[in-house]
Amino acid sequence: CLRCGGCVSICPMGLAPYQFPTFYQFKQWEQAKEAGVMDCVLCGTCSYFCPSGRQVLTAIKMLKMKVTELEARKKLLKETA
Repeated sequence: CLRCGGCVSICPMGLAPYQFPTFYQFKQWEQAKEAGVMDCVLCGTCSYFCPSGRQVLTAIKMLKMKVTELEARKKLLKETA
């Protein structure tokens, strides 16, 4: 990431997409959720615009799946407790 801010300026949801690949790489699921990964509409403009060619959209998709899975586990644990 060049930290150019292009993905931030083009994101229709006002997110900072450059953060999400790092969150995924370091398994920072809660930080990704707090940064709004679930608000992403998966439009792909961040990956398209990225001058570094980072697979931002792929990381976001994986993060959304992981956060959804963890939320489902938490819900299940609450129901069985």
